[in-house]
Amino acid sequence: MPTAVNFWFSRHTPTDEQKHELHGIFYMQLSPLAELPLNTVDDANEVLENILKVCEPHDNAYIVGVIPVALRAAILDNNFGIPEDREGQAIGIKEAINVKRSVDGKPPTFEHSRFVVTGYIKREHRKFSQKTTS
Repeated sequence: MPTAVNFWFSRHTPTDEQKHELHGIFYMQLSPLAELPLNTVDDANEVLENILKVCEPHDNAYIVGVIPVALRAAILDNNFGIPEDREGQAIGIKEAINVKRSVDGKPPTFEHSRFVVTGYIKREHRKFSQKTTS
C-alpha cells in the first residue's frame, strides 16, 4: 500500500503529538478551507469539491482533523454506494479522540488521545441536496 498522505483540516494547528502519530506525509493545504463558513448547502459542496481536488492525485489520502456537521452531511450524501475495496477509489477521514474537555466558559483545552478512521469520501463528487426531515 502507498504511503499515507494526511491532509490537516481544522481551524487549530496540530500538536506535535498529533503530527507524530500520523505516519506518512503531512500537509496543511486544507487548513484555509477549514476557516470558511459552512452556512449553506452550497458552502458545504464547494468545500468538499475543493478537498477532492487537493486530494485527487494521492491514492492513499486521508482528511485529518475536525469535520463540521454541514461538511459531514455533504460527505455522507456523496458516499452512497462506496466500495468495500477503497484503495484509490476513496479518501479516508481520520478524526481525533480528545479527552479532558474544557470547562464551560473557559478557553478550549484538550488532550489528544488518538486518531481513528471515521469514514471515506468517494472521489466522484455529486452535489449535496437539501433534504428535510419531519
